Amino acid sequence: MTFIVEFDDDTLIALIRKGDTHAEVLLCAKYFGFASILGKKFYSLYRDLGFSLDEFTQVAFVSVAIALKKYKLGTDQSFHSYWQVIAKNQCINFIHQNSFIDLSHNRPISLDSTYGDDGLSLHETCGSIDHKISFDVTHKQLYDFIVSEKSSLTVDEKVVAYYMFLENYDYDDLIAITKWRRDKVYRTVRKARKKVSNFFKSGYFK
Repeated sequence: MTFIVEFDDDTLIALIRKGDTHAEVLLCAKYFGFASILGKKFYSLYRDLGFSLDEFTQVAFVSVAIALKKYKLGTDQSFHSYWQVIAKNQCINFIHQNSFIDLSHNRPISLDSTYGDDGLSLHETCGSIDHKISFDVTHKQLYDFIVSEKSSLTVDEKVVAYYMFLENYDYDDLIAITKWRRDKVYRTVRKARKKVSNFFKSGYFK
């Protein structure tokens, strides 16, 4: 008969800090699931800006290493709660650095937060969708940039920018329309998003 022993996070972390690679694998496998859940929440709010689920999941998962390095054993705050705060902050920073809209109302969460393991809701963390931007203004400016002959976007980037940022198509829709490989779609969207972000942050419309 095989017995499966489940270790709590603090036990796994103590073992990891002693060099136990098996404990590290167990913790990473467990938190990849949590990272996927958090990634889906952020993706549901920001998919219209060209962010992918994989990007948010990766940011949240990398946060495990950050939390593991800084977390202090034996405190009142659980490792899951500590990681969750760091992961949300990392996702917020990722959006700030790669978005073409004004997200200055999004504030990082304190690591000393007394919130429980559920942490803050996404609306508390990121703000209501209704307050993210003056949508009509930005939508018109975005359209003008995408269709402009002077735009720095390539033809492929204009295609994905138009359908994703203006028509709210997702990655699967773009793959179906363009017949491109998934990696090409992801790569083209990231390039388009970066160029649009740089254009808006340049102060052209100020």
